[in-house]
Amino acid sequence: MKRLIMCAMLALVALPVRAQDVKTVLDNRTKGYQQGLAQVESDAKKQEVAWQDQYLLALKTLEQKVTKGGDLDGVIQVRKEIERFRKARQVGEGDVVQEPAELASLQARAVKMPKSIESSRIKQVRVVTLQHIDGLDELKKRLTQQGQIEDALKINEEITRLKKELEVIAPQPAPSEVTVAPPVPVVQPTGPGRRAAAGRRHSSNPAMSGWKPGRRSDRR
Repeated sequence: MKRLIMCAMLALVALPVRAQDVKTVLDNRTKGYQQGLAQVESDAKKQEVAWQDQYLLALKTLEQKVTKGGDLDGVIQVRKEIERFRKARQVGEGDVVQEPAELASLQARAVKMPKSIESSRIKQVRVVTLQHIDGLDELKKRLTQQGQIEDALKINEEITRLKKELEVIAPQPAPSEVTVAPPVPVVQPTGPGRRAAAGRRHSSNPAMSGWKPGRRSDRR
């Protein structure tokens, strides 16, 4: 019985791809490709929201630390940054302060996050597109082997178009342009709440473990 099933499967593989089947296969592959691109964009958006929330968490943790340390100037600077970031949702080079040093360090890392996320998005677009092209290459080869040259030429045109489009929407970055944003530095709490905060760092507080998606902060 198993041998009969295997023979039937091999016979199906050997069947020629008819003209209408070529269109169906191409349409299905294109639909899957577009869904893959949509998922990449969705993931990039989620990463953007995640680091913004985690940056606010880190700022609030730092505010508690400088408050307990009696650093009035530090408290004022951190609160200003919290209010500024809630409106702007980004950190530019011109926003980085001199003091306190821990705030400047947080800001310097936040400056790099959008570029890091964009680099990751471009990389994933290339992965999805090249996988789609590989699938079309296999289809082109099969059509050629079956003597369906006109159909194979149409698939080849689509492959050529995709390769040109890829270099426009997601160009291959030079090695020097590939950046990885460093994680947010751990802001150690002080005073009686230190032990409890340390416990949270190992559980659900993403600001204590780097720019990892997790609990969101108050985004008001």
